[in-house]
Amino acid sequence: MTVEACQQTSKAASNPGCQIAQSFPWLIHLKRIGPPLNHQRGTSHLSLIFVFLMNKNRFRRVFSKRLGMLVAVAEDVVSQGKTPGEGAASGAASDEGALGVVSAMTAFAVAILATQPGVSFAQALPTGGQVTAGQASISQGSNTMTINQGTQRTVIDWNSFNIGSGNTVQFNQPNAQSQALNRVTGGGASNIQGSLLANGQVLIQNANGVLFGKGAIVNVGSLLATTKSIDANQFMAGGPLQLSSTGTNASVVNDGTIQAQGFVTLMGDQVRNSGSITTAQGGQVVLAAGDSATVALPNGQGIQLTLTNATANALVENSGTIKAEDGSVLLTSAGTRRTTARRISRVTRPMARA
Repeated sequence: MTVEACQQTSKAASNPGCQIAQSFPWLIHLKRIGPPLNHQRGTSHLSLIFVFLMNKNRFRRVFSKRLGMLVAVAEDVVSQGKTPGEGAASGAASDEGALGVVSAMTAFAVAILATQPGVSFAQALPTGGQVTAGQASISQGSNTMTINQGTQRTVIDWNSFNIGSGNTVQFNQPNAQSQALNRVTGGGASNIQGSLLANGQVLIQNANGVLFGKGAIVNVGSLLATTKSIDANQFMAGGPLQLSSTGTNASVVNDGTIQAQGFVTLMGDQVRNSGSITTAQGGQVVLAAGDSATVALPNGQGIQLTLTNATANALVENSGTIKAEDGSVLLTSAGTRRTTARRISRVTRPMARA
């Protein structure tokens, strides 16, 4: 059963097949066998073949009345058979057998997510937000979260800061120089596939990494995304910030579209841009890789960053597009073997790694 079909049925919550399709929509691309189950309803069965779950790669398909779809089962699973009045094509495996297959599939899907971050999915919206400094309120609708900031600076600690496709996080800030520091305390990387909007400066700090996916739309006053630790008291004082090592080697990656009026700074152990980064006229873009850095965030939109310590496997790579008309672009890295810096004004097109 597809995600779309599940959305159209009132029994989606109790249908294990829908639970899989809705939780792991990317799984439908792994393997699909046979024609659609019902062309008129527009549904198709989701038969995921995990050959390592089967005996010597042997399996067969049976129709499960509980799931309402064909499922792949081991060759030795016993079918329940037909009941009076059922046609020849409606034999069903036992509910227990079908549910066992679904459970095994679900367990393996979780294992894939744990070991393959490249195929992970974004949660709908950030979770566990707590305002720890300054003033701000957090409200949430079905697919939108709104943060209304009441002070020039605020610090919000999150358990996770993810934005799923089709979802939006909106910061309403006092002015373009207002700053909101979002620190992620949970164990996962931030996966942004939806929209992040703000009229001021948004800082995202996650020691486990930050990903702006191909569908991400970021339109802010300014943006800083880093894997390095930021001290909340230092941030609230308004002076230069020390981006300190967390002991975790992680990346900041942009595959999406980032637009800012002022600066865009991506700083981690590795930084990659394969998407688009654009600032207003006179803006600044900094891609920096290192173990620690000092960042000056003045009251205006300008930003200064200096790497202070090297990191192993430092990498800055741009295969996308960076535009800073009449501004500046800096790609810099400080590795244990070398330190490089490349500064470009005006417009930067796709470039090799630095």
